[in-house]
Amino acid sequence: MNHAYLHWDVFTGEPLLGNQLAVFTSAAGIDTLTMQRMAREMNFSESTFLMPAEQPGTDVRMRIFTPLQEMPMAGHPTIGSTFALAHSGFLEPEQSRVVFGLNVGPTPVDLEWAGRQLRFAWMTQGLPVFGKAVDSRSLVASTLGLTLADLRKVNYVVLGGENAGERHDESRTIRKHLRPLRQLIAGIGVPAGVDERHGVATQRRRLPRGPVGAAQQPVVVGHPELPTVVDGHRMGMGDG
Repeated sequence: MNHAYLHWDVFTGEPLLGNQLAVFTSAAGIDTLTMQRMAREMNFSESTFLMPAEQPGTDVRMRIFTPLQEMPMAGHPTIGSTFALAHSGFLEPEQSRVVFGLNVGPTPVDLEWAGRQLRFAWMTQGLPVFGKAVDSRSLVASTLGLTLADLRKVNYVVLGGENAGERHDESRTIRKHLRPLRQLIAGIGVPAGVDERHGVATQRRRLPRGPVGAAQQPVVVGHPELPTVVDGHRMGMGDG
């Protein structure tokens, strides 16, 4: 079984740094089980499989896999795959946008060129959709590794958004569990910190918004020399 792939380091200006990504540029005909096995063999945080478009209004079908499961969407694999397509010649310098067919639906990426080299790519993803709030105290306790006794005075803690850091509990017992929670959040790429004084996990960095109009959403900006993440629905990366 021979399948060509490109190995990219995303969100960095130096080789062997950043986020590793394997891009299989000709994945048509590979079944789902084999894709998952190939992603596990690569053992990168994500691998992408590119195929001809399957949906009207899209240019490329992309499936994203971690070593354990398929993802509905992800930022650095989409941006990295865009640069891989530009490198391979699939994207032409006069092209201003490519639309990927992800599992969450059509996802556009706007392109900025410097001559024949892709200079910057802006990914616009859909706004998050929140499901029903979980009001089962036993389920919340087991998810956090706590007991019901630990939750006797706890309501909830705000982790993000404009009310990030707002305190809604009087219990001290939850504080000892915040450090593993911080490590978990850091592992999925969310800039977070733990405020030991108030017993809450909060976002600590206030980063500048990107170049969008006031009526648009905040921007997620990534740059080779300064990979950053802020709340919003766009992600960008430049070629250093």
